[in-house]
Amino acid sequence: MFGLRQLRQSTRIEPVEAPLVPLIELPKQFVRTIRLTNYSERGLAETDLSIDRAAPSFVVGFISPHLDFAAVVRQIKARLEPATRFIAVSTAGELAADPDGTRQPLYCAAPASWPTVVLQLFSSDVIADVSVHTVPLHSRDIRSSGATLSLDQRIDAIRAELARV
Repeated sequence: MFGLRQLRQSTRIEPVEAPLVPLIELPKQFVRTIRLTNYSERGLAETDLSIDRAAPSFVVGFISPHLDFAAVVRQIKARLEPATRFIAVSTAGELAADPDGTRQPLYCAAPASWPTVVLQLFSSDVIADVSVHTVPLHSRDIRSSGATLSLDQRIDAIRAELARV
């Protein structure tokens, strides 16, 4: 491909210092989704819960209603670093990803019973800190005998709760 030409006269070539070329840093992973389709404590134990070889700053867990929610949450929390914030919700179906453009359905298939857990891990480069708070929704009246607060009163009560956070 490359030919060398023979010089007719002897020429001394002086070495030249080439500038250092910085290594190209590979893109960092900011969000990682793990889908445990047949959830088990052993399967969780064998799963890498890091993102870009570091502990995530925040994890959201989507847990099938066919699993023992409290037990799964305890097992996941036991695997996470103490500084990692974790929120878990029960879900009636997980959204499907379509990374290869094959036009999969919006939701993953869900038979009559499915033991699936989906964990979404976020790097500290995306979410530096998370603050989790519980806010009363002032809905006891709805669950007991019927609504005693108007819509506007309920919204004002929730707004006041949020202002206290």
